[in-house]
Amino acid sequence: MIEVGKPVVVTPKFKKSVVEVEMFAHPEEARRGLNTETLWRSGTFLVIPKDEMECIYLGACMEQDDEFCTDNFEEWEMLDCWDGCMEEFVFYYGWSDEDKEAFQEEYEESDMGMYEFAADHKGYVGQECIYYIENGIIVEEHEGA
Repeated sequence: MIEVGKPVVVTPKFKKSVVEVEMFAHPEEARRGLNTETLWRSGTFLVIPKDEMECIYLGACMEQDDEFCTDNFEEWEMLDCWDGCMEEFVFYYGWSDEDKEAFQEEYEESDMGMYEFAADHKGYVGQECIYYIENGIIVEEHEGA
């Protein structure tokens, strides 16, 4: 079923196990990067394995409940994620406890979403977004393949 170049659809085995991690950097404060992490109730991904190693990794995620990470694939697409049930900022080293607390308090007092607050209000630039699925995945053939 899992073959090089053959598109598959990946979904989590269990609810509340899809994690989105968006990484941010600040052009003027390189040592003070941060991530936003969102836990989703569910999500669907299209993956096209490009080599045998990607096929093996995908099989291990499916058969051994290894953690699935989109960063391990050259070609993937998030088809949907729904019902975000938890969001948080994760601060890189270089942040004092006081600075973290002040940033968090300012965010909580705003009426902005996390991305809007970090990017538009605080000047952070999104660098990369990756997704994890914890506790196993279901892999099915893509109907359009």
